[in-house]
Amino acid sequence: MVLLACVVAAGLACLGAPAADATAKPSLVHNPLTDPKTGKPLSCPDPSVIREPHRQYSLYMVCTSDFDRNAYPIWGSNDGVRWTQLGSVFPHGQGPSWAIPAGKQHGRYWAPDLHWFDGHWVLYFAAQMTTATEHTLSPAPQGSWAIGVATTTDLRAGHWTAALLHYSGQFNRLPSEQGNRELAGGVIDPNEFENPVTGQRYLVWAKQSNQIFLGELSSDGLTLAPVAQRILVPSTPWECANLHGTCTIEGPVGYWYDNVAYIMYSASSTWSGSYAVGVAASTAPLSVPFTKDPEPILTSSRDLLGPGGTSEPVTAPDGSPIIYFHSLAGAPDNQHVSSRRYLTVGRFHYVSAANASLASTATGASVGISWPQISAGKPKNYTTLVPASR
Repeated sequence: MVLLACVVAAGLACLGAPAADATAKPSLVHNPLTDPKTGKPLSCPDPSVIREPHRQYSLYMVCTSDFDRNAYPIWGSNDGVRWTQLGSVFPHGQGPSWAIPAGKQHGRYWAPDLHWFDGHWVLYFAAQMTTATEHTLSPAPQGSWAIGVATTTDLRAGHWTAALLHYSGQFNRLPSEQGNRELAGGVIDPNEFENPVTGQRYLVWAKQSNQIFLGELSSDGLTLAPVAQRILVPSTPWECANLHGTCTIEGPVGYWYDNVAYIMYSASSTWSGSYAVGVAASTAPLSVPFTKDPEPILTSSRDLLGPGGTSEPVTAPDGSPIIYFHSLAGAPDNQHVSSRRYLTVGRFHYVSAANASLASTATGASVGISWPQISAGKPKNYTTLVPASR
């Protein structure tokens, strides 16, 4: 997970971002970003972006592929604007054995989450299980969507070792889960994040389509502890602005900043202007309840609708934090075509003064925090970035 500051004393790790070239001039970047080969908006629902500055590209990205036969396209970029497609995680015929192969109107692959640690690439993802897989599981799954984890040492080779990590209802029979059972719905949108002080890895995910759960991962990130805690449910009007008045909360993304765990999430209807990004925070994710910012931190603009599916914050070429997300261009999508959600980039920052307080297990007192901000609350048609010096 990429962190946001270099204040080691506060429990944060340095980004290791290269200093901006003093001669580099800011450039206006048009949203949504475009595919260099076609010049058309770059389709990338639910972008996961990480910074790896000592490789061929300094930024790597994977996207939801839905029914595409080659699941999870992989992209690389040195400036965060021009992206080159490098291949896919699961080329046709090389998907996980427990999941339905991707193809026209069958086998869907959603919300990948890419990381590099312990000497290999790690991808968390959501896919639909085969009927044969579901019949082997006990207790019975509460939905067909499940979370997988895959690893490789070569990002471009297409040879990933994949395993089933978690399915809905997997821990329901445990006495400890009596108040946290996953019922009536699959699990999607996994995201791994790490406490930079303790090294504890967490997995946060959505239970379709109105609950967010959190659990602890093993040190290698490949095993989920048999405890799943429900941390977020819809509780504000903007999370229930779907056309039919239903509530949706999904797409969680976790990160640590200044000894606080933040969870960004998306809510309402992904296909309309009601979709937006919210945030919640806790000083101890599994023992102190999360507190929500009551208002969304990113909502639709006139031209870019339904922003959501955020990446983790990453470092721009000028050393400042940015964030990627998808948006609809110009109008709602009444046909619900996944590929019409396009890659969008925005500035990421915090307001200068604390505007919320959290309980702290360490001190027993409240801790003042500032909520993060994305593009001053709405996607911008143009975002200023400094070109990379490499």
